[in-house]
Amino acid sequence: MTLLLRGYTITLWNIDSRDYRCESVTAVKSELGDWNIQAGDIVLLHDRMMHAGDSATWIVERAKLAKPQLQFKAL
Repeated sequence: MTLLLRGYTITLWNIDSRDYRCESVTAVKSELGDWNIQAGDIVLLHDRMMHAGDSATWIVERAKLAKPQLQFKAL
């Protein structure tokens, strides 16, 4: 049975935070330092990382400051 038949939606990303090789949210910030935020960007984060929550919070806050007119969703 395919993923779509089981009710899943396949979503790809266009921004890889490379958080899997980072030790902290500071390192994630460094990886994404030159990210030019665009509408429709999907950022890949891994929830198994200890700093995942802090990284996600920082990414959303940064995006909201840069593009306050955008809407944000978590998948």
